[in-house]
Parts: sequence; structure tokens; C-alpha cells
Amino acid sequence: MLDKPWAITPTAYAQLSALHERASRGEAVTPIASRSAPPKGANARVAVVPITGFTMKSPGVFAKLFGACDTMAVGEQFAQAMNSPDVDAVMLYVDSPGGTVDGTQTLSDQIYAARGRKPMAAYIDGAGTSAAYWLASATGKVYAGDDTTAVGSIGVIATHYDQSAADAAEGVKVTHIVSTPLKSAGSAHRPLDEAGAAVMQERVDAIHKVFEGQVARNRGMTSSAASKVADARIYLGREAVAAGLIDGVKSFGAVLADLGAQAAARAPKIEAKAPPQDVAARARVYIIEQERLGRRVTAAEAVSYINSL
Repeated sequence: MLDKPWAITPTAYAQLSALHERASRGEAVTPIASRSAPPKGANARVAVVPITGFTMKSPGVFAKLFGACDTMAVGEQFAQAMNSPDVDAVMLYVDSPGGTVDGTQTLSDQIYAARGRKPMAAYIDGAGTSAAYWLASATGKVYAGDDTTAVGSIGVIATHYDQSAADAAEGVKVTHIVSTPLKSAGSAHRPLDEAGAAVMQERVDAIHKVFEGQVARNRGMTSSAASKVADARIYLGREAVAAGLIDGVKSFGAVLADLGAQAAARAPKIEAKAPPQDVAARARVYIIEQERLGRRVTAAEAVSYINSL
């Protein structure tokens, strides 16, 4: 699980690493409790799509014990909300330190491509960092719940685990037969050499460039502005506003209400149409004629009569 690149805060990564090591040693691991659930909204026509816990594409049972959020499932839920005639706007509810890189760009592109179809925004409650911020930024509008909400941590981390000493202690000797030396670069069964480190660094740098570029696109930043904030720093609340990473600090209810108002403003207006001038004129003539005959006819009755001719 930890042998792939991650976009996650260092603290969360260290916690997952510690749990993974304990589990690999056969020690009991207590499942991580689910992160906060979205508050219940008052507007049933605004869909709230949660992104809570660390993000991962198609996590297995083991990863779910660690509180994984399936980005594939998030994508499906988002698509359903966008396609539903009963939904007028969409909110991403985010409380996540980030997660694996795999699957993040795909979901970010899906969210970005939906801009303009329905009003949408991201609400960050507690933390929206690394991969989670990558996803939140794709909505176009991002809000933090308060001044202590963590935002940013734009960066990538990968780890090499050297288990060669453990192999030796167990009397295991691993020999790689490869078609090219780089095929076994970074193998866990030997210490990381310069070639392996170079390959891993090249991979991490390439992913960081993609991450930074998508933040620039999602937030409408210049490349230099995105590069300035893509240093893994965590910004709190209004610091994130000043850095251009979010659009404001608002409560969940306020963001929900804003989306509802935007949706209402986009709804087609149904206006009562006045009858054509000739029909109205003929109806007035008909009313006068009937009054001369001692009959009282309403305007609606007169219009109905004229239209029936």
C-alpha cells in the first residue's frame, strides 16, 4: 500500500506507515474511526458528496480498515449527482489529509469537466490537503470552514522500504533476473542505491509537476504563482485565502445556501403571456357587444370565446 507515490500530509503518512508496519509484523491494528460526516443540509436539491479519510483508488479491505475513501466511488456519486434531474447543485464535503496519487488526476479532471453544468463548490471541514485539495480545487470554488482549517500541502512523497536485513535474518536470499538494470531499481530486497534513488526522484518530480499544473488550471493561477504555493506548506483558513488556494471562510450552511441560490437563479423562468393584441382587442369588442345585449361577460370568458372561433 505504501510502495506507491502519495500526495498526503507528512503527519498522516507517518501514521499510516506506523500502522502498516505493525500490521506487517502481525500485530493487532485497531481500525481507524471514520472522519466527520457531512452535516445534514436543509436543501434537498443540493447533493453533498463526501471525501473523508485518506483517498485511494479502489481500496481493499485492509486499506478500508485504515479509513480509506474510494475515489472511484466518489466519481460515481459525483456523476450521479450531475446527471440527476432532482439535483440542482453539488457540494464536495472534504475532510481529508490526502492520499495516493493514483486516481486523483482522473477524478480531478472529471470534476473540472463538469464546470458550468450545475453550480458546485468544495467545503473543507478540518483538512483539505494534498490529494484532497487537488480534488477540491477542481470545483472552481473552495471554502474553508474556519480559520484553523488546513489547506494546501501540495507535494508528493514516495518511500523505499529496505527489507534486505529482514530477509537475511530469515535466511532468505533474493536474486533478481532482469532484462535491464532499471527493472529492479528500488527493489525492497536490497539497500537503495543511487540509480534506484534517481528513478524514484524522477518519478516524484514528474508527478509533482502534474499536481502543480492542475492546481494552476483549477484555480486560474499562473505557473509562477502555483509554483510558489506548491512547496508542501499547510495554510490555515484565511492564510489560504491570501495565497489564492481558496475563495473564503464560510460555514457549511452558508456555502449550501449560496449553491441553492445559484441554482434558483439558473432555473428557467415561467412567465404568464398576455394574449395577442388582436385577440385582446376582439375580446373587448365582444364584451361591449354583450353588454349592449344585457349580458355581463368577464375578460377571461371573452378571450376564451374568441380563441374558440
